[in-house]
Amino acid sequence: MKGDTAMQLREIVTDAMQRELTPRGTPAFPLEMYHNTISEFITHCVPWHWHSEIELGYILKGCMMLEYEECTVRLSEGEGFFINSSRLHAMRPADGGPCETMNIVFNAEIVGGAPHSVYVSRYVLPLVDDSGVGAVPLTEAEAWQSEILKRMREAYRTYCEAEYGFELRVRNALSEI
Repeated sequence: MKGDTAMQLREIVTDAMQRELTPRGTPAFPLEMYHNTISEFITHCVPWHWHSEIELGYILKGCMMLEYEECTVRLSEGEGFFINSSRLHAMRPADGGPCETMNIVFNAEIVGGAPHSVYVSRYVLPLVDDSGVGAVPLTEAEAWQSEILKRMREAYRTYCEAEYGFELRVRNALSEI
């Protein structure tokens, strides 16, 4: 399996319940990386949607409004976000300006492995099943958040370089997050 450079989405196709229908990666490596310019979406924004995968995002350029549940958060270049599994969310450029993001959308089994593993029961399920964790804005100001942002950039770079063993290094970075 060879990694691909991150791709630009143009639209979010959803079903009647707003569940995103975009396939991610392969069954063997259920992960996709995106480099999006939000204004290049057909709707000039990322409309309301949800997916069973976890999403991590990082603002490469400009500012963005992240909307989730009943919150709206402004994120600037160098900041990022975590969106939990099955959480309704949307994104739009702030102030109508340009906004580029990198997004990592992955099935939790990437870090959890086998369904009944210690990784799933001890680390993955407590997070994805926590109704109190919908989305988390991430900034460099907090040390633990700065470390997450660093690991996100590392995973993204490794995926795009697609050198032998990149899947292991991407998985490792996501596990550390």
